[in-house]
Amino acid sequence: MESGLGCQLEEQGWRQGHLISFEKSKEILKNQSEIVGVEVCIDLLGSQQDPFYLVVVSQSCDIARNQLINVELAVCKPIPELGDLMRHARNPRTLHLTANFNPSEGDIYAQNLEIEIHKKLFISKACLANANVEWLGSIQHQDAQTFTRWLTGQYQRSAFPTAFNNRIHKARKKREKKAKKLSGDLYAIYAKVYPDEELSDTEQYNVELLGVVASQDEKIIKEAQERLDEFAGLMQDAGVAVKARALPNTNIPLSVIEDMQRLDDYDYLSYKNPDDPFLQEI
Repeated sequence: MESGLGCQLEEQGWRQGHLISFEKSKEILKNQSEIVGVEVCIDLLGSQQDPFYLVVVSQSCDIARNQLINVELAVCKPIPELGDLMRHARNPRTLHLTANFNPSEGDIYAQNLEIEIHKKLFISKACLANANVEWLGSIQHQDAQTFTRWLTGQYQRSAFPTAFNNRIHKARKKREKKAKKLSGDLYAIYAKVYPDEELSDTEQYNVELLGVVASQDEKIIKEAQERLDEFAGLMQDAGVAVKARALPNTNIPLSVIEDMQRLDDYDYLSYKNPDDPFLQEI
């Protein structure tokens, strides 16, 4: 039977999205010599008395691997209400979500939380294996998927030229309104902007939009194309030349997707409706 620090943590219940109680979180952070990201600890322990919790960021399989010596954790704090602009990974730096708290005494209840992307730290497995943590609860299932997508987005967010972003910014709210109709069978939008460089106000950007449809039904594809055309029209109103096409996911070569960027700004719209299929990479 395999043994080691990773296996010990796995047996102790260390899983991505699990939350450590306030008292144990404070106790762990006091062992600053074992922590990378100690500035976060000093801020929390020295300047505030409000409750906070440590949530496990590392993937569960990485925690179990003995070859990896640290576990990544993030600091989160309780909040009374979820802010719409902070939900569904809309904001790349701050995330609001809900966890199920299961205290040692009392009934299970839902607790809203806020996590900031820069308040993360690494702690050695040797330190955590002896921490005798008290698990307070875990992030709710759907929010757990948003949590991992939000973490990944720190490194994989689409990046377009600033001049292009400035041109279409004024129509953002209108595009979001149109985008609310895009979830469902039309479940992702990819874009290619060229030239991929900063242009002057007198120069023209061209955009290719690709809508991915989760169906091969011609009627559904036609409806998806009409909705995508409406979405593209708002970009055209901002002075950008746009070509848009909606295709079934089974008819899109990987080589096409690799040359485009996903419009991550609108992924959250499908997550707001639990009846919609989760967005997925091709």
